[in-house]
Amino acid sequence: MNLPTGVASDGVHLAVADTFNNRVLIWNSLPTQNSQPASVVVGQTDFQRSPSSPTQPGTCASRRLVWQGRQFYVADTQNSRVLIWKSVPTQNNQPADVVRASRISPPSSKST
Repeated sequence: MNLPTGVASDGVHLAVADTFNNRVLIWNSLPTQNSQPASVVVGQTDFQRSPSSPTQPGTCASRRLVWQGRQFYVADTQNSRVLIWKSVPTQNNQPADVVRASRISPPSSKST
């Protein structure tokens, strides 16, 4: 991992935002030993790559993770969006079910 900044658990699964590797690692059960490999990676196609991509399902500098009931939320920081899965992702690079993107407009300049 490279700068893990966010951690979340639903009591069964564990997720860690591996921020500088532009991915989220998910364990299908709470790890019981050091260096236990994750079960699933989202935001990247596999465990070896770390390119950032603003296209779904890639992530860039994810930092915050939240489990709310069965839903799993990832703050995809550098892509200015929140990714939402309706249940725990079960496949590597699984696309989010919902993407909420920020649409920030530059300030308007009004002449007086």
